[in-house]
Amino acid sequence: MGDPGPIPDSEEHAPELVPSPPGSNCIEIISHPHSGVRNSTIVLLDPHTPLPERQEKHVLEELQRPWAPFRTRADFEYTSTAVVGGLSKEIIDSQLCGITGPWSVGGSMLTIKNSAEMAQSLAAAREYLLQFETVKISAEFEGREYQFEFQYRDPWKWILELVTDASLAPHFNWYPVKKLLHDDGRTTRIYDEPNTGDLWWRVQDSLPCVDDLPHCFVPSILWLDKGIVTKHVRKHPIVGRLASLPSAIRNGSGNGGGVLFGYMLIIRDRSDPDDRNTAETVAWARFRREVYHKVCGIIFKSLLRPARNGETVKCGDGLNRVLFPGIPYHSLDGEEACSMCACRAALANFPCPRCLVPKAQLHSLLKEFTPRTTESMKLVYEAAHDAPTKAEQEKILQSHGLHLTENFFWSLSNSDPYRSCTYDVLHADDLGKWGKHLWPLVLDVLKERGYKGRLTMNMAAVPSWPGLKHFPNVTTAEYFDGQAFFDILKCLLPCIVQLLPRNSVLVHCIRAYTQCRMMVGLRCTTDERNTRLHGYIKKYEKFCSLVSEEYGKNFDFPKQHAMAHVIDDLREKGTTNHYTTRLGEGFHQEVKAAYGQTNGKNEDTQLARLDENHEAIALIRMRVEKSDEALRQKASEDEEDEDTADRGSTSDPGSSDDHWSCGASLAWTTSNILEDQMRGDRLYANFDAKLRKLLADELSERFGDTVMVRNLHHCLYLNYQSTESWTEARDILRCSPKFHGQERHDFALVNMTGPDTTLTCAHILDLFTCKSLDGTSHDIALVSMLKPSSWKPNTVWDGCRVYEEPKQTRLIFMKYLIQGVYMCPVFDSIRDNLLYLLDTVDYDMFLRAGN
Repeated sequence: MGDPGPIPDSEEHAPELVPSPPGSNCIEIISHPHSGVRNSTIVLLDPHTPLPERQEKHVLEELQRPWAPFRTRADFEYTSTAVVGGLSKEIIDSQLCGITGPWSVGGSMLTIKNSAEMAQSLAAAREYLLQFETVKISAEFEGREYQFEFQYRDPWKWILELVTDASLAPHFNWYPVKKLLHDDGRTTRIYDEPNTGDLWWRVQDSLPCVDDLPHCFVPSILWLDKGIVTKHVRKHPIVGRLASLPSAIRNGSGNGGGVLFGYMLIIRDRSDPDDRNTAETVAWARFRREVYHKVCGIIFKSLLRPARNGETVKCGDGLNRVLFPGIPYHSLDGEEACSMCACRAALANFPCPRCLVPKAQLHSLLKEFTPRTTESMKLVYEAAHDAPTKAEQEKILQSHGLHLTENFFWSLSNSDPYRSCTYDVLHADDLGKWGKHLWPLVLDVLKERGYKGRLTMNMAAVPSWPGLKHFPNVTTAEYFDGQAFFDILKCLLPCIVQLLPRNSVLVHCIRAYTQCRMMVGLRCTTDERNTRLHGYIKKYEKFCSLVSEEYGKNFDFPKQHAMAHVIDDLREKGTTNHYTTRLGEGFHQEVKAAYGQTNGKNEDTQLARLDENHEAIALIRMRVEKSDEALRQKASEDEEDEDTADRGSTSDPGSSDDHWSCGASLAWTTSNILEDQMRGDRLYANFDAKLRKLLADELSERFGDTVMVRNLHHCLYLNYQSTESWTEARDILRCSPKFHGQERHDFALVNMTGPDTTLTCAHILDLFTCKSLDGTSHDIALVSMLKPSSWKPNTVWDGCRVYEEPKQTRLIFMKYLIQGVYMCPVFDSIRDNLLYLLDTVDYDMFLRAGN
């Protein structure tokens, strides 16, 4: 695409519109030496070039009855509907009675007659998959022995099912890799999936290296969390995901997704905790930790031998490998991490489950403290166990924030529980530092100044944007989840900056925290970005200290200190989106729905059975869909069509190499008719003349008496290369007088040359397609080009950008639009044409804005 030349009517030396240059970067993937795989290179795509579709061919086994053990497909389909829909026995019996009886005209294809027969078929279907086992454990407290019974799935059998599955074989990451980004002569390390981190590489290096069989580390991600099922009932599911599979598979609900290992025992406290003294409280907490690790010892016992010595397995691709399982990644909140590490709670002298930071120094984010390791904590445990007196024992334990509990994970190779604890964005940030600390502080400060109502009004006036929640009553809402808190953070500063004093330390603190939050949430990071994150953490720590001085806020809490470990996690384990507890939050909803199908007695057994039913249906569904696809493919191959000229000879009319496309268009008209129709609207003044000049300047040709125009396009799709992950992304921009009942005209970045034009923004006022004499179509946008403003808010935060929108409009070709940009009005100002550029709307824009 050539240089289109300067913008019409622009001043001399003004920036010029140019199409984006083709991408010239590449990513090099360095395979682990044990893998025997050659290194590879991925050439990055041009931002305006669509990604090629993935073509995968699978050899599908033809099954005569893929819905077995159900007698007919109709039986399976109805049972699937009943199981997924959570239908009760009464409803199932009522429906089957009608379907196979009076409702049916000419007979029914169902052979099952009632819920009892359906239960028999489901029982047979469960034999196809890994089922729960029942076991009992005992633990002693205050001289009394307690017996507990629970159900669990064997994790080693689960791993064997996955690694031997031929359909999953092409997707397995058997070895770690190192990704290097080559960018204009500079090379930087990339981290995303777990196998790009140093931890996996280091473990793989420690395994035996022999010539006859490959030895591979097979890591899992463990998620545990308590959740509210009813007002009086809580459940504590334990879920595993195989890190060797890509995130799209392991985090999905299909084959290769997460598996429920069982439910952690929740020990009901039969006395009032306020009646206990300190020693009794510690004893009760130790008892709970002991039960916790006995449950883990039962569930994960089968991993001990293969994790230590390896086990030879013929994998789904037909190759024999020696596999070494491990659990080096834990997805836990703070309370769960303390239980997993057998540490004392947040009020302990050393509350961090990962290092020995004193409680009074939890605000320190850059100072290094002695890390906990399996070896060091075992020595503490042994010293306390052998202490001559209870007083000496308690002194040793208190000085390390540890319970006298033998941690099961000490015995599981490559599964150090302290290194396995991973930074959790949901609880450490969205529900932690922000949701429970900084946000309440903001509300308190505004309440004291009498501005809470103004905040509510400003937040209600924040413009809509895809994926961003809207808050009409932000200060009075009773409950926010983690995503809602994050969305509030994204657009808060414009809403409060004029309500706080000039150069407010609170505004600077929130901005510094926001920069940290955006960086730790990236789905693809680099060494360079980690260095930048270190600088943001340093700045955040500084402003937290100033906020403490001005507002008396205490930052000595564990979730604040957690940020001291995040950079290590990014380098060791990949990006945080693979370990956030948010991935398991949806499981609580499934448990809640399943609990409604139980009778509330011995419910764990019933919940386990229901989970098996869902797994069985999902397994059969996969077989049925594969069979259907095989039949469709065979029918397509058998189909004869002699007229090949009419088949596949023309291209898809909707296909295009352009990086943009429009939707919701009206009929064709002419530019002068459109100008007459819009007479009185200043936006369309001299529309016909402007359009003709634009076309003549850009295309070097003249048009006839009329220029055919089609309008209005109500939405614009822009494809671009993400600066976050260098992959294709898409924005959907609205340009509509009535979108969900309100007028909406979004903004976009415009590709221009010249100094300081990387963030040139335009307000999209209308979208058109015009047609030249030879029938060629050209997509054009009516925009107002925003200009940087000299106006300053009360507090100019780091990266603050203010624009003003002029009254003049112009026409530009859509090829110059790069992607959407989120602009928020300046609140509490006498000027109404000022706008903030919010770079926190997504990770791509945050990086594109130079953060």
